[in-house]
Amino acid sequence: MTRGCLLAGLLAACADPEPAPAADATAADSAHDGSGVDGSGDSKLETASVAKDSTPGDGFHPIDPTKTKPPTVTITGPGSGIVVGVGAAVALTVAVADPDTPVAELQLVGQAEPGPALWQVQGPTAGATWTLTATSLPLGKHVLTVTALDGSGGQAQASLTAEVVAIPTDVSLTLSPATPTSADDLEATLTLGGLGASSQVSYAWTINGLPADQTGTVLPAAAIVGGDLVELAVAVTSSAILGAQVTLATSVVIAPSPPTQPVVSLAPQPLTVASEVSCQAYAADGDGDPLSYAYAWTLNGLPLPGAPTASALTLATAANGTWMPLWPVKVGDVLGCSVVATAGGQTGPAGSAEAKLGPFDPCATPYSGCAAKATCSVGPTAAAVCTCKAGYDGDGYTCAKVDACKKGLLSCGIAADCVNLAESATCVCAKGFSGDPFAGCSDVDECKDAATACPADSVCQNQPGSFACACAKGYAGLPGACTEVDECAVGLYSCATEASCTNTKGGYICTCNPGFLGDGLACVDVDECSDGTAKCGKGSVCVNVPGSYACECKDGYTAVSDGCVNVDECALGTYACGDNAQCVDSDGSYLCQCKKGYLGDGMQCDDVDECAAKTATCPANSQCFNTPGSFNCPCSIGFAADATGTCADVDECKTGAYVCDPAAACVNTAGSYQCACGKGWTGSGKTCQDVDECAPLAGKPQGLAGCHVNATCTNKPGGYQCACKPGFVGDGVSSCSE
Repeated sequence: MTRGCLLAGLLAACADPEPAPAADATAADSAHDGSGVDGSGDSKLETASVAKDSTPGDGFHPIDPTKTKPPTVTITGPGSGIVVGVGAAVALTVAVADPDTPVAELQLVGQAEPGPALWQVQGPTAGATWTLTATSLPLGKHVLTVTALDGSGGQAQASLTAEVVAIPTDVSLTLSPATPTSADDLEATLTLGGLGASSQVSYAWTINGLPADQTGTVLPAAAIVGGDLVELAVAVTSSAILGAQVTLATSVVIAPSPPTQPVVSLAPQPLTVASEVSCQAYAADGDGDPLSYAYAWTLNGLPLPGAPTASALTLATAANGTWMPLWPVKVGDVLGCSVVATAGGQTGPAGSAEAKLGPFDPCATPYSGCAAKATCSVGPTAAAVCTCKAGYDGDGYTCAKVDACKKGLLSCGIAADCVNLAESATCVCAKGFSGDPFAGCSDVDECKDAATACPADSVCQNQPGSFACACAKGYAGLPGACTEVDECAVGLYSCATEASCTNTKGGYICTCNPGFLGDGLACVDVDECSDGTAKCGKGSVCVNVPGSYACECKDGYTAVSDGCVNVDECALGTYACGDNAQCVDSDGSYLCQCKKGYLGDGMQCDDVDECAAKTATCPANSQCFNTPGSFNCPCSIGFAADATGTCADVDECKTGAYVCDPAAACVNTAGSYQCACGKGWTGSGKTCQDVDECAPLAGKPQGLAGCHVNATCTNKPGGYQCACKPGFVGDGVSSCSE
């Protein structure tokens, strides 16, 4: 085989003039056409080798084939029958070897399937890697063939099939629910379509521009609050198409969630027709917004007319065993209270509680007003009657023991008590006090007494007449078993709503949340829009929100993954222009312009009558006719437009476009024609009548013909004939002789 055949890669075109020796049978049998396609038509990775002797005179020295073996070549990557996305780069790796002769060169040939070779590359003489970019190949199947040539005329080939396809567009990303609240889990749904179900997918969630600690398809409700801007970016690397990568993005703003249904209870229990009723309610808000409550009172399931909207309802006034109803209630009625909670502009479901009203006992506390040392009985008027017990005197509402101390027979000092004795009374300092009980007693500070000991986890607190051991500040429990209080966990802190609480040993600290400034006890929102820290792009406006800010697209712009872009209302058809107007897009808006031939403001465009306005440019011998948005200039009757657009006179006489009597002649005129009757005829030309020249006229007995008196006149169409009468000869006009 000649070197020219080797470089061209056309194995079939190079014939050996002599049969190869039997020793070459194995190598020859291994040769094939290099197509990379077997008999079934399927693509496959295949290697073929050829070693031939050169015949004398072909430019090569004879080689002993028994001492020369062909090279081997293998495409080691990326594999056979690959599918490549357009624009993707593919590394084609080739391994080549020759046992006894160095490989001279490598060739890479690409061929459309079916079709001619598209490109050809010569590579190094050792192992090679070609990087092919699919944009250099048209869509469709391609056969890539590598040929290895050694210095002895031997060669080997390997091929694979690569199909270049377009990147699929049937890929979509959605979030559900579409309008989530802070109580909803956000779930992403990804449709991979032609990219392949086993494609590699990565999810990147951000909340208000900050990365979220989630990499899956679900963002839990615990990670978001109302007002958050949640964005999701998904990167897909196709499993079906080599090099195909698609990035999708979507976003949603979280709406606040309503408060929980309040837990409602009525106190005190049991209720009576004279109770001072308190409606107690508790609800929670997942967004941490301040709660407000609205109360509605019912009686037997119906609204109580005139009832307050507050949490307290006094059914009656009572004093000294008598009462007066304030509402039309009776024993056995059912009193109810319904409560709804509102937070962050969201109102939650109503909660309610009911209780049956019992009878009023005038002797029950606090209605009777009786003293502790008195007894209560119901009198004949159903009012309470208070009577001091034995050993006490008073009006029943105040009862005192009858003794010396009561009678004021003994005067004791400050912090001293009068104590009745069997026969008299005395003064003694109260417990915890010392001194002269008659002059005055002073407090004993037990905390200064070494005998007074509190547990190590508590402190001694002196009190008038006593002392107490209490857990140190920031601790709770009983002395001797005090435990640190996590004020943040149990809600015993006074941080601002916009601050976070951090527990410390024996206390806590308050720190304003990001987006707020202050000492933690009072935090004010940072207006990022005013202080210049907000980063909003072109076509957007900054809107401050508590603790952050949002960039909202202006009118005429729409949101995309990286900002706002102008909305082309003209292309989308969302403009409102009048008839005969055209839409012209502008930055953030659009204009309406009347089309050529119309005038107006763009919302209403009226046709311009160019003929009436004398603005029409019609050629001479034409007529101007106004049309919607333009005008026409047809040539006047009798004229026709020539190649230059000029209206030229039509010669109806030449074109035959005239109507004359057969006895008339056509005479062309500017824009028309005339018909003239010929000699011997009379009429308008449109119609002509024969003139009878033989008819006698006054003074002309021979008529217009003027025949000789000895002649006979014969009228003919358009003329006449004069013939001498029999017996006469001549021309019939001037002479007729016998």
